[in-house]
Parts: sequence; C-alpha cells; structure tokens
Amino acid sequence: GINAEYGEVVLQTLFQKCIGVNSKTAHVFNLINQNIILSAVYYLRQAFPSLVSRDVRSKEGWRIGILITPDVISVSHFRREQALVGEEESDYFWYEWEIRIVIANQIDDIQAVGLRLVDLDFGPNTSEQKKTELRSLLAGGHMIVS
Repeated sequence: GINAEYGEVVLQTLFQKCIGVNSKTAHVFNLINQNIILSAVYYLRQAFPSLVSRDVRSKEGWRIGILITPDVISVSHFRREQALVGEEESDYFWYEWEIRIVIANQIDDIQAVGLRLVDLDFGPNTSEQKKTELRSLLAGGHMIVS
C-alpha cells in the first residue's frame, strides 16, 4: 500500500500542479474532512448534554453530499449517532443530523452554515417514556440547531 506521507505528497502535488490550491475544486475538497463533523459533534454535545450517544459504524454512519448549481455549491455531511446500549434495550435510539456549508460559485467565502437534526428512530423494545423524552428534546428529529 501507499504510506500516508507519500499519499499526502501526491495529493499536494496534484492540487499545486493540476487543480490549483485556490481553485473551486480545492475549496470544496477543504470542506470534506472529519474536522467539519467534529465541530458539529462538539456543538451538539454542548447543546444536548443529556443526549449520550456514539457514532454508527456503517455506511449510514457518515455520508457526504455535494450539490453544484449555477449560483452556489453546497457540501452536506450527514452523521448518524446511536445510544450506547444495544438495539434490543429499552433505552435504544438513533438520530441523524446534517451540517450544510454553502459557498457562492463566484466567491470563495462561506455564505451559510446550518446544523439540523433530520431523523430520529428507536429500537423494537424502546420504552414509550424514552421515545417521548427524546421526541420532546429533539423536536421529533426535525430540528434546526443553528
């Protein structure tokens, strides 16, 4: 395999010589990294300290979408988190959130950033009390956080 240092050199050369470090492509690539989701995770942990969860380790765990229109480019990170208990437990739940970053096609600056909860679901044995508590806390899984 390729070691990390070699891979970094190849990518750096690719951006410097072929794509351009100040190109729109480079700006979009800068928005596709784990630091984006870590900032959102930190914000959610501060906003909802009673919501103890961990990341989902599957293809639904972290997805990235890029939308390019004539006026803007939008990069969305979708992250799914779940309870620390197993799916069969009475406290099991999962929720998904999205952080969306919008940049104008003609300007390199970020125009908008939004963080919202997009889904909330439960296991087959989740108690009604837990469901009610989380639906109330998270607006049923459809909340604009910031």
